[in-house]
Amino acid sequence: MSIWNGDVVTSVIMPLAGLALGAWFYFRHVRERPSLLLSWRRLFENHLGLILCSVSLAVLALTFALCSLRYLHFHSAYYDLGSYENKIWQISRAFPSFQSLRLSLTGHFQPILLAYAALYKVFPSPLPLLFLQAAAVTSGVIPLYLLAKDKLRKPAAAGVIVFMYLLYPAVQF
Repeated sequence: MSIWNGDVVTSVIMPLAGLALGAWFYFRHVRERPSLLLSWRRLFENHLGLILCSVSLAVLALTFALCSLRYLHFHSAYYDLGSYENKIWQISRAFPSFQSLRLSLTGHFQPILLAYAALYKVFPSPLPLLFLQAAAVTSGVIPLYLLAKDKLRKPAAAGVIVFMYLLYPAVQF
C-alpha cells in the first residue's frame, strides 16, 4: 500500500500546503503592512452579501459539476445514487396515481419523492436529482448566515462561519 493515496493527500498534504502558503503570505505581505489587513477587512465587511452569494453559487456549481462528473464517469455507487434513482423511477412510472403515493411510503416516509418523480418524468436522468441535492446542501448558507449574524452580532464573524460551513468536508462530500 502506497503512502501517497488520496486520504493522505486530502488529510495531510493539502492542509500543510495551505498553511505554508498562508504563513508565507502573512510574513511576506501582511506583517510588514498592517494597513493591508485593515483594508481587506473593510472590503470584506462592505461587500459581505455579494461575496457570500458569489461563493454560494460557486460552491453550488462546483458541487453539481463534481457529482455529475462522478455519475457520468461511472463512479457513483449503487447505494449512493442507484437505489434512490430506482425508487424515483418506480414512482415516476406510476406517477399520477395512488400507486405512486404508496411507493413513496415504502421504506422511509419521503413525500418529497413525489416532487422528484414529477421532475423525473420530464427529465428522465439522475442529473436533475444531483442538482437538487447540491442546491439543498448549498441552501443552508443563507439561514446559517442569518442565524450566526443574529447570535454573534458581527457580520464578518458570521461570514467566517459560513465559509467554515462550506469548507467542512461532510458538506462537500
